[in-house]
Amino acid sequence: MVDTSVASTAHGSRAAPGGCLGDGHAGHAGVGTHNKAALDPLPDPQSPETAVQPRTSPNSPIPFLFSLPATMKNALLVAAVADLASALPQPDTARRLARRDGSRLHHLVPREPEDPPYRSNWAGAMQIGSGFTHVSAIFTVPSVEFSPYTSASAWVGIDNDSCGAGLLQVGISFDGNGNPTAWSGWTSDVSVEFDNFAVRAGDDIRLTVEATSTTAGVASVDNLSTGKQVSRAFENAAPPLCEGSAEWIIEYPLSVPLAHFGSLTFTSASATGSSGTVTPEGATIFNLNQDGKVKTDCATNGPDLTCKYVE
Repeated sequence: MVDTSVASTAHGSRAAPGGCLGDGHAGHAGVGTHNKAALDPLPDPQSPETAVQPRTSPNSPIPFLFSLPATMKNALLVAAVADLASALPQPDTARRLARRDGSRLHHLVPREPEDPPYRSNWAGAMQIGSGFTHVSAIFTVPSVEFSPYTSASAWVGIDNDSCGAGLLQVGISFDGNGNPTAWSGWTSDVSVEFDNFAVRAGDDIRLTVEATSTTAGVASVDNLSTGKQVSRAFENAAPPLCEGSAEWIIEYPLSVPLAHFGSLTFTSASATGSSGTVTPEGATIFNLNQDGKVKTDCATNGPDLTCKYVE
């Protein structure tokens, strides 16, 4: 299966990073209006027309609510709570925001000088060099502890931390809702899922990115357990790659907590650059610091990289 898309077109068609889900404000009723009663003579408090009544405003629902029977008030309250719940990010929404919030490979949590360094929403290994055109790895999709509003992704890519903009990447998201998905992208804030490509916990997946130039490349996913393969070609993509780094990464969106992924190992991991073929061995290792607490333990064992979830 081949899914071809032009990155420069996709970049302008996706929702803005961190798109608003709605702030819940419906506006302020009565702002900018004059209270005519404040200018008129005080009314007779004994008059039926001026007996104490709930405060009224043509734009306010409050008087209407005061006048309703208790059972109807309760029904309206239940409906309002249901509407509020429906406005919360759903698991699929959280996953998409995970790859649109522009936070990938940018946030460095303040730390004391020590090794390894920390990042606020990702962990893994990064080889710094030049001329990187190929990155790949195999991993087993983890069985994530069920929790609908959590998320994590495993991906491989070229650039971004060294380049600051261009990022050719491909990965698998495994959220707490139990529905892993495959995706790819050219920048950190734009990614597109592969349609009709089944991924399940326990599947062995090979991820590969190949840059054919600084503005073109191919991202592919091979499901070694099912024998299925999908790829996406990028042409005339912007911004261009610098080809200055290769990455093997575990990531989560800042909008939801990190999914409990257990342990994940990138095997057969390699990258090709100007100096030849390298692996995660000897790369800079990063761990994830979530709200002041280290949440991953990443280390290499020869050419393999393992990241463990820390309770």
